[in-house]
Amino acid sequence: MPYAELKNSILKARQQRWDTLLSMAGNIESGCIVALAGNAAGAVKDSSVLRKLISHAEMRMVKDADALTLGAYGDAAGYIVFMRSPLTMTKAKEKAVAIESEHEWNRLLDIDIYGRNGSSADRSTMGLAPRKCLLCGEPAADCIRTQRHDYSDIIAETERLLKGFQRACTGAH
Repeated sequence: MPYAELKNSILKARQQRWDTLLSMAGNIESGCIVALAGNAAGAVKDSSVLRKLISHAEMRMVKDADALTLGAYGDAAGYIVFMRSPLTMTKAKEKAVAIESEHEWNRLLDIDIYGRNGSSADRSTMGLAPRKCLLCGEPAADCIRTQRHDYSDIIAETERLLKGFQRACTGAH
């Protein structure tokens, strides 16, 4: 698929996700919505390994944030799971950050927390450091904005992390 077409399909999928999220968020009276997705570089945004990683995080959110899965689907942007948690947005985000930070491959997870009006709990408002770049440890947003790294290096690191997760699941070293 040509780059422009891929980019447009991902943007369209993200808009659909936002619309889905707003619909779900508008129907909760308390607690928050959890959007759990993969954050993998490259054209392949959905794979069995990435889905397994997302599934592991989903089970952790069930356990740690008393979250209930509302729905899940795959689209051009990858696989996404929507959940509802009775926790406050801040408490749920703390649980999400703990999961994202637990293993190096969890860096490939994106766990976002939203309130009734679509507002999000983010790291900066909680006084937490921004997410780090996969390659250099600097704030990821800075590296993305400045295109600091060669895209092939980012894809290679994504693949290394996914392989590490696969090995951990099978017990292979």
